[in-house]
Amino acid sequence: MRASIVISTKDKLSRLKLVLQALEPQVNHQVEVIIVFDGCNQSTMNRFNQIHFSFSPIKIVCETNVGRAVARNLGIKQAKGEIIIFLDDDRVPCPGFVQMHIDGHSEKCILYGERPDVFFSENEINELGNENDLSHVMETLKSRIVNKEDSNTAFIDPGKIFKWLNFLTGNISVEKKDIEKVGMFDESFKEWGQEDIDLGIRLFREKLPFKKDDHIVNFHLLHPSNFDIKEMKMKSLVNLKYMIKKYKKDTVLFLSLIILFIKYKLIGLSIDHNAYEYEQRFSKVKL
Repeated sequence: MRASIVISTKDKLSRLKLVLQALEPQVNHQVEVIIVFDGCNQSTMNRFNQIHFSFSPIKIVCETNVGRAVARNLGIKQAKGEIIIFLDDDRVPCPGFVQMHIDGHSEKCILYGERPDVFFSENEINELGNENDLSHVMETLKSRIVNKEDSNTAFIDPGKIFKWLNFLTGNISVEKKDIEKVGMFDESFKEWGQEDIDLGIRLFREKLPFKKDDHIVNFHLLHPSNFDIKEMKMKSLVNLKYMIKKYKKDTVLFLSLIILFIKYKLIGLSIDHNAYEYEQRFSKVKL
């Protein structure tokens, strides 16, 4: 079974380089990598074109920023694989990541893995990008995982109740024909947040089972914008309002989204409890 890895990127070249280097041993004639450059500046493009990888990624260049929904749809349309693997430009995949995604589709499903956060300064990321020993890179990433304090204290895991909450495009795969069947990403989402959850809702309605494999891991390289909680929360709430209107005729889903909106409004995003500490650490390192 062939697979297409779709990555949307916006001026995070040092992180993207590390992601692609981790993919090098995993790309073969059955696997293609599609990178959608979403309004990247010319400096980013020039520097990317000077980097050589063991495979040739397919490049889609958007001169202006079109947003993640449009960018990913462009990648899906170009994809030749039966399986679409969504990977972000700041999530470094573990060894065997691609093959585990492919093997996981022996039965029809939506397959997702683990997405631990890791903290590195920009200088440290550049150093990792120059490291020739990929196994050492992986061990270094594992050693810097950020522990989320609330992960073990929550009485209820919302993702177990509302399966579609697990559709996060940092580490998930689904058959291309199923994505096309439900209309792909809703391009009305222009800002950050919820466009992937929205697609997950529509796939869930098609009775596709969600399956998690904890062995499929990628490491999220935290960056300063992750700690702009006020901005992230505002954009997320705007998109949640849109979704509430979109699904107002589905009573159960409508009420579920209302609950999610209230949670985001009152409690905030999952990164909140780490925001101040890591924001301070970012301010003290050279980026």
